[in-house]
Amino acid sequence: PKWVLRAVVKVAGFFSPRMDADLECAHPRILSPLCSSAQTAYLTKTADKSKTPLDEIHSEPTPDSYASLAHSLNKAAVKKNINAVQYRKRSFDAVYDERMLSLKHNSNQSGSSCPCFDPDAEYTFEFLQHLVDYNELSLDMGMAFGKMKLGAAIRGQPIRFIAALRSDTKGKSGDPSSPPLALKHVKCLWSFDLWHESLYTGG
Repeated sequence: PKWVLRAVVKVAGFFSPRMDADLECAHPRILSPLCSSAQTAYLTKTADKSKTPLDEIHSEPTPDSYASLAHSLNKAAVKKNINAVQYRKRSFDAVYDERMLSLKHNSNQSGSSCPCFDPDAEYTFEFLQHLVDYNELSLDMGMAFGKMKLGAAIRGQPIRFIAALRSDTKGKSGDPSSPPLALKHVKCLWSFDLWHESLYTGG
């Protein structure tokens, strides 16, 4: 039902205010800034042998830890008397807003002013995956709504996970004068499709 999809978008928007989502268009999508939308995010050096296994509980490092993605940002506008997750999210939201403003005015930010990934580090992200049952391809909406099968909602198409660099400000959600966001508006870094047997049987 459409009201369920709208509820999903509303809940997801609470965790990621910069999210661009539309699950009712011809090409449903949920796009959000990588470093501010993750539930948990941290980095470890590739040579570190004490890394937490992926199937165990992960925790957000404090902003002053070198494992924190927000360690080197030091955003003056972001209050530091908040928890580590909110600090990282707000810091990267500020980075995202600066990037969008730069694109809007067709100016290029210098590489030194933008955060970059370290090729010698390993990054771990958690995206509320505890809400999704991949064995059934269903979304857990809690006791109020139960589980919602996703096969029919995504019209038999696979779920595509994509990491991309946004190349312009087109397709901004909520702007009726802006065209729908398309792949031509982003530069793809990597992607993969998640298939499930329910996609072949109609949900």
